[in-house]
Amino acid sequence: MMGRANLGVDFGPAALRAAVVKKKRGGLVTERCRVVPVSADVLRIFDISDTASPPQEKLVDKLRELLDPIAEGEERISLSLPDIWGRLHLVEVKSGFKNKEEGRDFLRWRLKAMLPFAPEDIHLDFQVLKKPSAGAGLVLVSLIPRQVVETISDVCESAGYFPVVIDFHGLNCLNYYYSRLDWEENLSLIIVEDENLSFFYFRDGLLGYHRSHRISPKRDRIFDDIRLSIIDCEKRFPSLRRGAVYLHTDDKDGPALLEGIKPLFSGRGILLKTDLEEFFQTGNAAVGSLSQNQAAAIGAAFRLLRAV
Repeated sequence: MMGRANLGVDFGPAALRAAVVKKKRGGLVTERCRVVPVSADVLRIFDISDTASPPQEKLVDKLRELLDPIAEGEERISLSLPDIWGRLHLVEVKSGFKNKEEGRDFLRWRLKAMLPFAPEDIHLDFQVLKKPSAGAGLVLVSLIPRQVVETISDVCESAGYFPVVIDFHGLNCLNYYYSRLDWEENLSLIIVEDENLSFFYFRDGLLGYHRSHRISPKRDRIFDDIRLSIIDCEKRFPSLRRGAVYLHTDDKDGPALLEGIKPLFSGRGILLKTDLEEFFQTGNAAVGSLSQNQAAAIGAAFRLLRAV
């Protein structure tokens, strides 16, 4: 019997994307996907520097249009936000935390010199990647302006939905592809999507480096930005280029982009594809354009399964 619907929502610069994932016979099934276009003007409500941002009603209506046809009465959702809306930091810790609040207080103190705003204006969350034992532990910290989190929570609740998890686009793409990556080797994951570049490097199965920023759609500029990320990462991990490189992109010439990246590495080069178009040709209902852009929405739904 099919389980309850787990809803993932990805906020892109020109579209909202949703996915429904359910448990079935011990596995996970992506049952529905949906895409609703949005204008840049609607998303201006998240621009904290814009004092004349538009009312929330337009985005509330878009969120209802996206989710109401597929939600099956579920109200819990997992959100995937653009990487450039916040920051990720890796922090070494010598001991564990008694609870989540103690962890947040400690990490605010550790990162106070790097916070983009006053501590009270930052929404901080974290995941423990490695528990401290014989050596230092490792914590992945996400920082998002509190105003953005409060605004998006208000929008969701006005639409009749409640965010349980809020994470970044790049990490949710990683959630989607996690089982396809060979974790027996060190690897780089490059995400080129929505004119944004996210570069991840994993060593011994742990995230060692992350960089994300807006990029030009011009091919030569994309290569330049990737090279800069590699050079920056090599300062800490000189053996970076010997590992495998995985590429997720919404570029229609993804194979050509991979061929341009592979010479920068001596390890394997793999182009990641969602294969959603083929999947949904089997008779499952889908609305809107199915493409590489759906990976983060599905990955967000996977996070919701782990949060409950």
